[in-house]
Amino acid sequence: MTRLPVRALTRLPAGLPPAEAVLAVSGWVALAATTLPAALLPLRAVVAASFLLLCPGAAALRLTHPVRAGRRREPLEAVVLTVAFSVAIDTVVAEVFFFTRSISTARAVGAVALITSLTVLVPAAVRHRRRAAAPTADRPSEGRPPT
Repeated sequence: MTRLPVRALTRLPAGLPPAEAVLAVSGWVALAATTLPAALLPLRAVVAASFLLLCPGAAALRLTHPVRAGRRREPLEAVVLTVAFSVAIDTVVAEVFFFTRSISTARAVGAVALITSLTVLVPAAVRHRRRAAAPTADRPSEGRPPT
């Protein structure tokens, strides 16, 4: 079994855009908010609900509908797809926990946070590896003498 280095689990990939970093961390903030005392119920509800309604869908939208050069995404299109993706992801997670009779707020928010983080971080890590592996003008390819 391959072991991941601990440092790979504690750092965000280099060059991660701020919007992606916020998406990757947002679920864990919402999960932490679910542990707030009952006196802060309105804050807890606002943080968790806004995360569940927006963030998983935004991460899925970035993965499935990347903005191409020369094409700008329409704002209404982005909002509708974000909410639709979020509701779909939340529904699947809730159904899994419901049918296994283990549903709780913390488990559901934690699972959605994990899905959101992976949806953001895995493609970012792949992009980072591709950039690192691609030959550049400054670095000659292996096996070729510099020109």
